[in-house]
Amino acid sequence: MLKDNIMKRFTLSLLVTLMYLVPMDARAQNPNEWCATPSLSPEERWEARTDMQRRLAGKRFAIDGPVVIPMAFHIILDSNGEGDITMDQIEAQVEHMTVSYSDHDIEFVLGSVDYTVNDLWYYLSGDYEVEMKSSLAIDPAHNMNVYSANLQNNLLGWAQFPWWYDENSYMHGFVMHYGSFPGGYIENYDEGDVAVHEGGHCFGLYHTFQGGCSDGDEVEDTPAQHDDNNIFDCDPSLDTCPSDPGMDPIYNFMNYTNDYCTIEFSDGQGVRMVDMIAVYKPGYLSAYQIPDELDPAAPSDFTAYSDYLTPTSVSLTWGDPDTLVNGETITDFSIIVERDGDEMAVVSQGVESYSDDGLTDGQTYSYSIYAELAENDSASLFVSASVICGGSPEPSSPEDFLVEASDTAVTLSWTNPAVQVDGTPLDDLSAVRIYRNGEFLTDVETSDAGAEMNWADDVDFGFSYDYNISAVDNESAENESDISELQRVWFGDVPDILIWNPENISPSSATALSRSIFNLGWSAAEVQELITFGGGLYDTGFKAIFVLCGVFPRKYEIWDGQWGHQGDLFKLRYYLNDGGSIYMEAGDEFGNLNAGTLTDKFLIEVSDEGANNLSTIEGIFGTPTEGVSFDYDGGNFGIDHLEPLEDAVPIFYNTSPSYYNGIAYDGGDYKTIGTSFEFGGLVDDESNNKTELLASLLNFLTDTSALVLEEQEVLPLTY
Repeated sequence: MLKDNIMKRFTLSLLVTLMYLVPMDARAQNPNEWCATPSLSPEERWEARTDMQRRLAGKRFAIDGPVVIPMAFHIILDSNGEGDITMDQIEAQVEHMTVSYSDHDIEFVLGSVDYTVNDLWYYLSGDYEVEMKSSLAIDPAHNMNVYSANLQNNLLGWAQFPWWYDENSYMHGFVMHYGSFPGGYIENYDEGDVAVHEGGHCFGLYHTFQGGCSDGDEVEDTPAQHDDNNIFDCDPSLDTCPSDPGMDPIYNFMNYTNDYCTIEFSDGQGVRMVDMIAVYKPGYLSAYQIPDELDPAAPSDFTAYSDYLTPTSVSLTWGDPDTLVNGETITDFSIIVERDGDEMAVVSQGVESYSDDGLTDGQTYSYSIYAELAENDSASLFVSASVICGGSPEPSSPEDFLVEASDTAVTLSWTNPAVQVDGTPLDDLSAVRIYRNGEFLTDVETSDAGAEMNWADDVDFGFSYDYNISAVDNESAENESDISELQRVWFGDVPDILIWNPENISPSSATALSRSIFNLGWSAAEVQELITFGGGLYDTGFKAIFVLCGVFPRKYEIWDGQWGHQGDLFKLRYYLNDGGSIYMEAGDEFGNLNAGTLTDKFLIEVSDEGANNLSTIEGIFGTPTEGVSFDYDGGNFGIDHLEPLEDAVPIFYNTSPSYYNGIAYDGGDYKTIGTSFEFGGLVDDESNNKTELLASLLNFLTDTSALVLEEQEVLPLTY
């Protein structure tokens, strides 16, 4: 039942600053983050508006009865079964969509449900969207495809505007976080409104705060709203654009308030959505209609085709019906052809084709056809297709992209595209473009469509490299394909030690560790993203992983995936479970509840907020650090006092005041060391150097024997 209880509205007014982001500080930094559907520039909105007006051509489309749209759900699971959605949840989502859109003659039915196990798609970001959708989309012209996954980067969903792609493109539909289904686990966003919101984008709606007070969402009856943090507030007294009429549309589905607040679309939004469907998604109008039994059956196998050989014409083909819906034979009928909503031709039965000439090269045209009986004008349902005259100008992406490293070079291989993105022949391929580490590297010239290619990159040994490729044509204003999925390769032997230095948060420690490891005759790879060199962390053969989280205020918080699910911490935890060893310098991070799934394995308790009092750091008798003493000039603020729990033992302490700042734990199957200081801040002298210290730490971390602590010193704390 639609949430229309007015008392609920006023109760919700007390729940200010509600949001689709979990952490308050994250919301403050980027208040627009939960929905990745972009806010268009004024120029982009002008282009969309003029195209819409041209297609409407001053008239409204008459739609008889509600538009009924089948929903095709694609549920993405990881290899452990995470991400599962029950049929009850899916059916509840469809019902909630219908109730939410019911005032605007749009209804939904359950079309299909499929389940796919794919870890890359499960942790979904934009990098894998094309690959996923191209593999799973079902008849996008007639179905609303919905993809459920564990979205990354603090997102709950995103969608594609209807004018961005041809009607049949697999890119249509929307993506949603699986925890936001009705009955999901994401608190305050578990009623299904995320799908309602993203569906609005699919029908051409902008956010209500689009453009702030100066512009607007192009719907007259949604009051203007400032696009600041208030977009999360369910406060009926909000009027962030006081010079414009009306209070902020906090109850509108296209706002960012939570599921307990959003309850409506405006009448103007309803008109816009139906217009958008008629213009850009006419297939929805025939997707789920129930024909009269005395009407002719619809034409079959309808196609609209044009390529570079026919730049000003479109060829339509179809199969004539031979019966009424009830199965009776028909003998006298015509096929009516419409282009962009206007009747173009009446084609006699048996012809089954039509050539539409005198068109504009590069322009998109939408066609619909239906059968009409001569005796009584009874008409079939219509079928639709869209096409770019002359074929799409955009080449398809190269296929079979692979990056491999040998002892001497990094080699990229791929298959050149043979067609444009719409499947028409590609006749003007010019080059394949290489990107390394996110930057343009070179164009490999090639005009051989469909050819297998390879290219070697001359790079330095002992580093990780990221590659993407695309195809470009030889037009004066070149057209570039979608950029391929990222391929990462390590050029060199699999390193003994992985140093994870996210966002380069602790360059001094990364440098000191790398040099000390090299001095010990071992290899190390410093990376800013947690990578695996070809396998999961648990099967790479790393002797140990060093995790550098910095010292406040220069610190990095590790997240266990979006909404508390699997991410970097999950990978590190499983690495430990498989017998790995981790050294982690953090301080504050040991007290971060979000990191609990990892830091609990260190058996460390944080005891205090520091006060810039790290000074001389010494080892403890009976531990691997016995006898060491270093002056310290590294990061020195935040949590610095660490206490061991259960069987963990202290191995470092601060001398003045006295408290532990390094804890080791031998878990039998795994080993850990946690410190609240930076390894790079230890000052070498004649008696102590970091290489010798690291040798002792590595002996502990990589030795299979148990940690033996005999006559361990008990430190009298004076902190």
